[in-house]
Amino acid sequence: MASGWEAQRKEKSNKLFFAQMDEGPSTQPSRSNLKVEVKLQTLYEKMEKLHRRELSKWWEVESLQRYIEVERVPRGLRIYTVPTYEDPDPEMLEEWAENSKQSSLNMMRILTKYAMKDRSRTLEEMEKIRLEILSLVTQETLDEYMKNLEKKLCKFEEEITAKKQRKFIRDFKDYQAGRILTFQRKYDHMYNEEATELNSRDSEQVSQPIEEQEESDISDGNLSDVSDTALAGAPASDKEVDRLNFLKQFRLLNQGRMDQHKGAHPQRGRGRGVRGRGRGTDRPRRGGAGDDTRPQGMITRARK
Repeated sequence: MASGWEAQRKEKSNKLFFAQMDEGPSTQPSRSNLKVEVKLQTLYEKMEKLHRRELSKWWEVESLQRYIEVERVPRGLRIYTVPTYEDPDPEMLEEWAENSKQSSLNMMRILTKYAMKDRSRTLEEMEKIRLEILSLVTQETLDEYMKNLEKKLCKFEEEITAKKQRKFIRDFKDYQAGRILTFQRKYDHMYNEEATELNSRDSEQVSQPIEEQEESDISDGNLSDVSDTALAGAPASDKEVDRLNFLKQFRLLNQGRMDQHKGAHPQRGRGRGVRGRGRGTDRPRRGGAGDDTRPQGMITRARK
């Protein structure tokens, strides 16, 4: 009896697992084809990532070189360290300011140098990936993929250029307003009527043309379309205005630091008690007279 069941099960097994063997070759991809597809997809993803990286590095180098050409520094690379002398020597302060500016420019040159190296390595990796893809697909298939990739990269490049130009115009306005080191709102109190008047007078000759040029350049949404006049900010004489504004802000920062330093000790004594945290605070000790400041329920339970 058992042998009859085994025969039926064997027949059912043959129908389940081997019925398609007599119907010709299978339509499903073989294991080797699946491996090729997976590898190809991985290579395509690497290629897109490398293209995005190369594009980012190109614009990084381009924007840094433009800043260096006009000797202006982005906000993130400006040096704010000033000597806290009560009555600093003007020549020393001027030399300090110039060295700070040159240090920032040198840092930008270093960033440019290594961004160019990184881009060169990326281009080499892109070529290796391209050849590896060609070993798996035809040139026509690769060309079709590259066309689709170019569409993605165009949108990505628009985002990069919009961001780069927005920051360039922002930094441009810092120099135009004479607030290279004191662009933050926390420094607004340093600008009395006299300092504001001096700043406006220094930049008066270039303010209007810059605004007009800025509007026309921003509308294009592409940093490469910005004219050399807009990038330079105006004639070469404006570098002297930048230098004077830079020095003036060093003096303002120096005076602000000195005022802060003079009032530091009396402020420190009051601040420790007001803060109410950590060691050395004025909080009442547990079980002392200050316990009456706690909620009444806590006081009742403590007395019990």
